[in-house]
Amino acid sequence: MTKLESFENSFLMTVLDPRVEFSEPKVHNAALLAFFRTIYQRKMAMTSEHYPHISQSENGVPCIDETRHRVMDIAADYMAHGYGARQIVEQYPDLSPAQVPAALAYYFDHRDEIDAALIESYRHTEKLRKAHNIHPKIAAALAEPLV
Repeated sequence: MTKLESFENSFLMTVLDPRVEFSEPKVHNAALLAFFRTIYQRKMAMTSEHYPHISQSENGVPCIDETRHRVMDIAADYMAHGYGARQIVEQYPDLSPAQVPAALAYYFDHRDEIDAALIESYRHTEKLRKAHNIHPKIAAALAEPLV
């Protein structure tokens, strides 16, 4: 999280939360306060309130609550292997049957951005793979004919 995002979060959580009552107004311009409260409400609407098992990691990556599983990994299993929710739960035994459909629902609602993140992740991995030299013992073993 950048310093700006950290400041934005603390600012929104203390000043702009419509549930917070102030005896003296901290912002003198009512229109500005209304604008920032609207931003706060939209930001809150995009969080886990609509997706009960999904939260954002520190890097802003949507993950399944209380796990390290990214929504894009669940989406990749769904797309690449054609797995359904039941099969994905079998592949990830630490996930509950309710978490997987929530991850897939989040994926379908944010398909363009998650697909773009998946493509970027694959490109980055391929770039690292090409830049990495194979270990000499593995190269020798691959060069030997199969018996």
